[in-house]
Amino acid sequence: MWHVNKGSSFIFDCIKTLFESTEEGPYAVNRNDAPPDTVKTVADINEYLDRVLGAYRGKILFHIDEHKKMCSWNDLDVSNTGAYFSRGAMETLAQAKNVTVVTTLTEIPPLSALRSSDVCRQALIHPRIDINRFLEDIRELRFRVEITKDYQKRLYATLKFRLAVKLEEMSKIAFINRRGKREDVDKFLCDYKREAALPNIDEALTSCILLCRMSLESSPNIRNPKASIILLGESDKTEVPISSAQIPRMRIVRQNTITADLMDLLAMEDPSVTAYDDGRDIVLDAISEIIDPLDYLCSAPLVAMYFWAFATSSAIHGKLKFGTSSFIIRCQHLLPGRLFTNEKLGLYDITKLNPNVIYFADRRGQKKRSHPLADLFFVSEGDELVLIDITAGDAADVLRKSKRMAAWMR
Repeated sequence: MWHVNKGSSFIFDCIKTLFESTEEGPYAVNRNDAPPDTVKTVADINEYLDRVLGAYRGKILFHIDEHKKMCSWNDLDVSNTGAYFSRGAMETLAQAKNVTVVTTLTEIPPLSALRSSDVCRQALIHPRIDINRFLEDIRELRFRVEITKDYQKRLYATLKFRLAVKLEEMSKIAFINRRGKREDVDKFLCDYKREAALPNIDEALTSCILLCRMSLESSPNIRNPKASIILLGESDKTEVPISSAQIPRMRIVRQNTITADLMDLLAMEDPSVTAYDDGRDIVLDAISEIIDPLDYLCSAPLVAMYFWAFATSSAIHGKLKFGTSSFIIRCQHLLPGRLFTNEKLGLYDITKLNPNVIYFADRRGQKKRSHPLADLFFVSEGDELVLIDITAGDAADVLRKSKRMAAWMR
């Protein structure tokens, strides 16, 4: 492709300029409008580096920062000639002998990672935001009153989560070095500072949480056959680990497990695992809920995320394991249902529970926002009725609920 060849020729000219110029940059590198193909340019780069470096030629690391700025990109142009120009430059350089290319950017390119170059995309870590450090360093984000009550601490934890997502959405680097240059960043900081200064701490927390609304308007549109595995996480030590071409924003969590950013997970759909899509839709509904949209760390949002993880794990592994107990079920659907016929624990009905389906307590039409005993339930292949209760409470709540379930089982 012509624009790929132009980018390829351009990067070769950049290399020659860096090695041969006797002055400090910036440099002007002219575009070659009659470039050779990339195969010849790669060969020319190898010959040039061998000649210039001679016996000192070893492994070479090239760092390209903000490759999108090589030329003008038109994100609305389907052909996007600028993107092909940049791609040609990076692919060519990456194919040279003993050369490694590292690219860094402050904003994710508009090109989907699934359509990006296999040559250029290797598994590199996208650092997670240290939200506590941001709160220390950016004075507009600080709360100036002490948060002492338990429910306020939980709301503050929710605020930190939503604020971290908001910073990612708006480009976290912009909050460090683009202040005074980006109107949206300056306006957000001004609004946040004003709401955080409200005299009533409950009102301040609520206002700041609402200010950090997530952008969930668009429906999932990234078909990714690895979505379920990415949700569950995969060790970076597996023989064939997930590549970053399948994860736009990689995360490394506990025990060196590779996963993805929450917003990317919510944007994906898995064409082969219905349970993934079912769980994702439940999470989207929960965190968009009008009734109680504030507290992500209790009630519906937390429970919904467990639904998603359990159902997807069952669909992939064919079982759910808790401690030493395993229950065989390959979840095909995650559906609403009612196990108990009323709020009393004496009457329950399992005749309508289908195999390979995990049910979650259907609270629609109920006056109470709770359930008699369990959040999730299913019948395993061994005809076992399995009940799972999820709690966001403290140790006392966990003990109370476990005693209640044990008493019902007896």
